[in-house]
Amino acid sequence: MARIPDQVIERLKDEVSVQRLAEARGVTFSKHGADLIGRCPFHEDKTPSLVVTPAKNLWHCLGACQAGGTVIDWVMCVIHVMSVQGFTACRSSISRHAGQGFHGMSVHDFTACRSSS
Repeated sequence: MARIPDQVIERLKDEVSVQRLAEARGVTFSKHGADLIGRCPFHEDKTPSLVVTPAKNLWHCLGACQAGGTVIDWVMCVIHVMSVQGFTACRSSISRHAGQGFHGMSVHDFTACRSSS
């Protein structure tokens, strides 16, 4: 099965801030040591359960959904898609909400990947 090139995935994970994507979804963070905490946008959250570690650019929900991972995982949770179209949407969403320049990438930079939804 074809894969998305590792260098494309690593570029997204290195250059896009999970914190900025979360803030674009309306998450307000407060500092908690080296981490940031806020309310998870993926479930009803009365107390902050979303933890973002900016130094590692990773996130994890300690609440009901228990989701977490990289910037790719964040966008996949937001758009619920894992396909070439999903990565195109990911690129557009990142560029629009986080101000990162990924519009130069085309769908041809991606190869088809297994759909999980």
